[in-house]
Amino acid sequence: MWTRSTSRSRCRSARRCGSVAAQEVLLRIVAKHADVWNYNGSMADFDEALEALKGHCKDVGRDIDEIRITVMAGGICYDSKDELDGFFARIAPQRLRERAAARLHFV
Repeated sequence: MWTRSTSRSRCRSARRCGSVAAQEVLLRIVAKHADVWNYNGSMADFDEALEALKGHCKDVGRDIDEIRITVMAGGICYDSKDELDGFFARIAPQRLRERAAARLHFV
């Protein structure tokens, strides 16, 4: 949803185009200047937004690992430990697993 190559094709309304364009500008600013990026959106769109940020970082010559990535969420729920492991693998450079290990409870 957030990649530059697909932004225009996904715009179905002026409001949607504005949202996609704003996200693109925000990610470009994050890549160039930010120490922290707090993702506040659907977890279904997280991977796409993260890939877009990685692309912007590459464009400006910055290592994405220099940016601390946080996710605003009420909680992270998965059906299995394997799915949770997959999530942590995607954000491994942030070392969230080690920091969160003491607070995770599996049911």
